[in-house]
Amino acid sequence: KTINSKIKVIGIEPDGAQAMKVSVEHNRLICLDKVNTITDGVAVKNPGDITFPIICNHVDEIITVSDFDIMEAFLLLLDTHKLVGESAGVLSLAGLKKIPKTQKKVVCLVSGGNIDMLNISSMINRGLLSRGRIFGFSVDLPDKPGQLQKIAELLASLNANIIKLDHNQFKTFDRFMEVQL
Repeated sequence: KTINSKIKVIGIEPDGAQAMKVSVEHNRLICLDKVNTITDGVAVKNPGDITFPIICNHVDEIITVSDFDIMEAFLLLLDTHKLVGESAGVLSLAGLKKIPKTQKKVVCLVSGGNIDMLNISSMINRGLLSRGRIFGFSVDLPDKPGQLQKIAELLASLNANIIKLDHNQFKTFDRFMEVQL
């Protein structure tokens, strides 16, 4: 922005943690009552007092994205480009959906490294679920031979594939308990 004042800088924040956007709109630092987002790297109630004037002077607009958008962006980056970005690091990609399509050059800054294997696994599963590539369900089956086979045949007829099966007829602990009132 300092080099070329015509460049438009757009900030992206999660819907559940938009402390900077709210602060800029009120022209003063605002502390949120709570934050709720998967992006732990930017899940702050109060924006930084050093960062605030920089944002006010150099950022043209701040838009927000949902956690769903963030998961989609994470999975897109991983699936398409084989790159891992942390959830806060893919905010710029998530924000692309909200930027009007023009013939302008767009640069997204992506960062990673502050993500552990459990978060990566969780983000992949959430992204696959949101894309409809994985579907999880549970079913109560009668305790008779062949019932699980009927489910497998039904799924095969729908061209679905079973990637994990957890069959546990004792999963609910109160299955054989009598309720007395």
